[in-house]
Amino acid sequence: MSANLDLAPTTELEAVNICLAAIGEAPVSSVEVDGLEDASVALQKLREASRAFQSEGWSFNTDLQYPVTRTVAGEIELPQNALHADISRSEGLNGVWRGGKLWDKDNHTFVWTRDVKLDVIWLFPFDDLPEPARAYFAVRAARLFARQQLGGEETEKYTKDDEMRAWSRVRRDENRTADRNVFRNNLMLDRVGEGFLRALHATYLSY
Repeated sequence: MSANLDLAPTTELEAVNICLAAIGEAPVSSVEVDGLEDASVALQKLREASRAFQSEGWSFNTDLQYPVTRTVAGEIELPQNALHADISRSEGLNGVWRGGKLWDKDNHTFVWTRDVKLDVIWLFPFDDLPEPARAYFAVRAARLFARQQLGGEETEKYTKDDEMRAWSRVRRDENRTADRNVFRNNLMLDRVGEGFLRALHATYLSY
């Protein structure tokens, strides 16, 4: 029996084609086709939407007390694909990132005497994200892409309605996942409430 592709999560290629459909363009077979300006712009909008959304920090891309090992020189480097990282509160240390390395503000040095734990917000590629987030990025990118390429209130209204429905699915998924994984951690309490999610989406819809 063949797999039912309709049950598979949204791919980055499908998301790009959603953007193209929003302006009446034909779908493409690859996200990396040279010479197709609209497809390239759609991919750019999709990745911009993903990066902006992930930078807020969600249960699916946030690790608390993530252990980081010092280099041979005793330095602590910013983890690869980290959008944001802070020293965990339990460490009792005072540091800031400078040039991709953790600066000890109390002792004025990049050299640390022990390994540390960080609270990290990661940037994941599209295919590593949960489906509600993928679908949301796709319709949000489609709205921004259509506005840039075509303009017009009707296109904006249609895609904004789609975006609001996709956002509702993201909100439900985040509330369920946050309750299981991080709600009991004080650092995340302010980031999983309905008020925070509503305010965040109102900001997204404003541009």
